[in-house]
Amino acid sequence: MKCAGWPGKLPAFWDDAVRIANGTVYGLAGGVWSATAEHAEQVARRLRTGQVEINGGPFNKEVVIALGATWNNLFDEMPVHGPFANIIVLRRSVVVSQEVLDAFGEFLHANNRAGRGASAVAFVVAPDVEGRSLMLPMFAATYAAAGRLFAAFETEAEADVWVRARLKENPARPQVPTDAN
Repeated sequence: MKCAGWPGKLPAFWDDAVRIANGTVYGLAGGVWSATAEHAEQVARRLRTGQVEINGGPFNKEVVIALGATWNNLFDEMPVHGPFANIIVLRRSVVVSQEVLDAFGEFLHANNRAGRGASAVAFVVAPDVEGRSLMLPMFAATYAAAGRLFAAFETEAEADVWVRARLKENPARPQVPTDAN
């Protein structure tokens, strides 16, 4: 947001922006862009959200990093012997930046190299979830590049049936080149 040239209207603009942001059902992450980091931080402190990016940055990339650390800790504590699959239920929004998709792809490749890659992944995404039609093909391409079977469904029951069938058909873990990706 560029606010230069709006003298006298700036406080009301920011108050409205904070009111609108805090009035939604969303709240995992947000972002504030301003002429100065100090002003953006003042506004960010008023937002009720899990994380706030100040003047850009790798929006939600921290979530991928945290997911990777959690995933690694889980496998260290409870090693999986044999193939497995993931069913991921997404609510409200599936919108992420290209940078986050790229980081997620790196995460998938790293797990493959470590022998921690799921054989199949099913997303459960209702038709009214924000970004569904835009993002699902992008997630499908990211999973395909990592050698993972991927599909999206509207219900958990459909996803469960698909995942069980994929594990029966193809019980091997994903095999992808161990290049720099």
